[in-house]
Amino acid sequence: MADDLGVACEVFAGIAVVGIGQVTADQATIMLDANQKWSLGEATRIDREFQAMNPYWVEEPLHPDDVLAHAELARALSPTAIALGEHVSHSVLFKNFMQAKAMQFCQVDCTRVGGVSEFILVALMAKSLASRWFRMWEIWARFIGT
Repeated sequence: MADDLGVACEVFAGIAVVGIGQVTADQATIMLDANQKWSLGEATRIDREFQAMNPYWVEEPLHPDDVLAHAELARALSPTAIALGEHVSHSVLFKNFMQAKAMQFCQVDCTRVGGVSEFILVALMAKSLASRWFRMWEIWARFIGT
């Protein structure tokens, strides 16, 4: 099954760039979510295929503990941003991601990071370290019209 997903992803990347990308790149904001699926090599190759779509960000492209690989990917894909945090487990990792410039959008999950106090700490770090703070519920609220 994992191999099937990898193949499907590669096929989808080609279709998206050629088909959807030419139609919507100038008409929509495209945000990609890889859900921690790829290795650094796969992410670099696949995300470069998506560049024709001019994506705003790539969300969770790699394992959520791999700060150095995210930093390398962020440099390789700039100006496309890296968004992550839903699966990052504590504030020290967030600090490492931010200091390494491995994330441009901070998506901390209050329950995964250990509660409100850690959530606030990560939010303050994001503000002070110039990482953009992103609240998923704002996008979904706009999307569903509430």
